[in-house]
Amino acid sequence: MPEVIFSAIAKACGKEAEVTSITKGGYHLYQFADENNEYGAKVKSAFENNKYDIVIIQEYGRYPITEPRLFQDAVRKLYKMITANGAQTYLYEPCALSDGHPELIKFGKDMPEMEMKLRAAYADMGKELDIPVCYAGAAISYASENSDVRLYKDDKLHPDLCGSTIAALTIFSKIFGIDPANIDVSIENVSDSDMIELKKAASYIYKGNF
Repeated sequence: MPEVIFSAIAKACGKEAEVTSITKGGYHLYQFADENNEYGAKVKSAFENNKYDIVIIQEYGRYPITEPRLFQDAVRKLYKMITANGAQTYLYEPCALSDGHPELIKFGKDMPEMEMKLRAAYADMGKELDIPVCYAGAAISYASENSDVRLYKDDKLHPDLCGSTIAALTIFSKIFGIDPANIDVSIENVSDSDMIELKKAASYIYKGNF
């Protein structure tokens, strides 16, 4: 999720948000939790040199389904690191594979079924550690089933601009307690009609309708 989208939403709501990220394509949470890993060392350094309010963590795509124990152990370890920094941990449930992806059958018969499995994995960890979960995947799934908005890139794996906007709306609303339906924001290259559908989907999840 590009930081500029979240920042634009925050600005539209009169909120100040300084957003930084440590990401690496294809990486797993256990690698970010390992200080001997290149990116794990970056995480360790970030905590040693900065004070955060909130740290949001997201596992690599289908890993919570295929390797639940490694996912759970990594979340627990990162949770301890984040708590030691004095920050609040949030979990970010990403989107499932889009229908038509050749590997989808391995993780669910269709996109909604895979998303439900991801949702359950994140919900379990949220309950265990008593931490909030941002159900962006659920919001994207809802929009996919109830609108014609393009939400995925051609690889049917990564969210495109509209999918990323739903994720940003979902995370923002979880943090600040603002219904996405009431957010008046414009994102470059997102049409007004598409934005209506994106806010509708994010609002549906914000209200707990899942």
